[in-house]
This record gives sequence, C-alpha cells and structure tokens, in this order.
Amino acid sequence: MTYEALGRRIRDHRHRLGLSQERFAELAGVSKETIGRLEQAVGSPSLETLDKVALVLDTTVPILLAKRACDEVAVLVAELPDREQEIARVMIKALSEHVRSAEPAP
Repeated sequence: MTYEALGRRIRDHRHRLGLSQERFAELAGVSKETIGRLEQAVGSPSLETLDKVALVLDTTVPILLAKRACDEVAVLVAELPDREQEIARVMIKALSEHVRSAEPAP
C-alpha cells in the first residue's frame, strides 16, 4: 500500500465517523498536524502513530495497511478462534456460491 492510499483510507474512515482532523487527533493522542501529514502522505508514520490511529478507527494496523479487501478479510478471519474461522470460511464460501449463481450466464 502506498502512503497516498493509506492517507485516503484514514481520511475516508475519519469522514465516515464524522470527525474533524482536530477531534480525530485528540482521540488518537497525536497532533492535528500529524493527522494532516498522514492524510496528505507527507513523510512516513511511525508504527506507534498507526496503532493510535487504528485504535480510534476501531481497526488494527494490519487491516489499515491491507492492500485489498480480501487481505482485510484474511486478517480478520486469522484473528478468530479456530471454530469461528471455520464458520467464517463456510459463510464466505456460501456467499461466493450465491453471487456466482446470481450472475447472468455468458
């Protein structure tokens, strides 16, 4: 993931939460300037900063850095206990089969 894409993702999450940069920074325990630099892809954020940002966004750093939605799903499922991982696998497989069956024939 590029710093630009990370910045857009953070900004989009922040907007969905209805937070200003100032309020978001306050909740994360960083400066408003840090959030601005992060969203504008100026410099590279520390892992500590990313962890604080992820906490406010109610996510994790690996999910925040996931390049694609399937990467995010993989991280989420991997964090589950074994039994719940199997349930998630069955549910995702059923969803995939449902979507494929609903697609028009070529």
